[in-house]
Amino acid sequence: MENCAATCPVVTEAVQASSKEGRIKMAIAAIETEKISQREAAKRFGISHTVISKRLKKGGDVETSCQTITSEERQKWHQDKSDGMNISQIAKKHGRDRGAVRKELKKDPPVVKPTIKPEGMASEIMAREKKTLAKQAKGLDGLVLLEREMQRHWKSDQKRFDKSGRSVWQSYAKEAHDAISSNGCLKTQREVLGLADQASYLEVLEEMEVRALSVVRSIQWMKYLSGYTDLPKAPSHVN
Repeated sequence: MENCAATCPVVTEAVQASSKEGRIKMAIAAIETEKISQREAAKRFGISHTVISKRLKKGGDVETSCQTITSEERQKWHQDKSDGMNISQIAKKHGRDRGAVRKELKKDPPVVKPTIKPEGMASEIMAREKKTLAKQAKGLDGLVLLEREMQRHWKSDQKRFDKSGRSVWQSYAKEAHDAISSNGCLKTQREVLGLADQASYLEVLEEMEVRALSVVRSIQWMKYLSGYTDLPKAPSHVN
């Protein structure tokens, strides 16, 4: 049996086309990375100089032109254009194809929001807030993780509660929690929350609730004192 690829014109044409496209991409890559001339690349990869020239005018490698352009890049390109650089120089400087740069520079430059520089008391507040935010950021991952875990836990309990019935589920849940309270499973929670060594499962939950409400109240007061909201209903004074 003869080889289909050797006898079938359709298959042969497809293989040759694929090979040619690959050589075009390699030639363009060599021009951009090795800084060789188009004629030299055409000779090395067996591609017509005209084909390479047309492809480069269209923007070069397709993969490069499809990369997402960030607003920061756009701003830099427009700034380079203002400084007198041409499209080829800008494309080379930022590692982008000329087609993408040319297309972007036809648009209006992105609007740059001026950086606010507070003075006086505002500057002092900003410095303190930056330190506070840095400390808060360290605990946010834990807060999000705790919220996710607590939601997952009670929703799982809800399904079992509905399936088993209230009295059955609560009876077994209390038995399990009593065992947890007595076998050392709550050691870390008790230490972190500052509870006694014999604190029960319920006492741990209640202390977690107190701490969570305290965080909520602190956020409410921060919003009020910054002028975002009205006076919180509780507590009635700033500690």
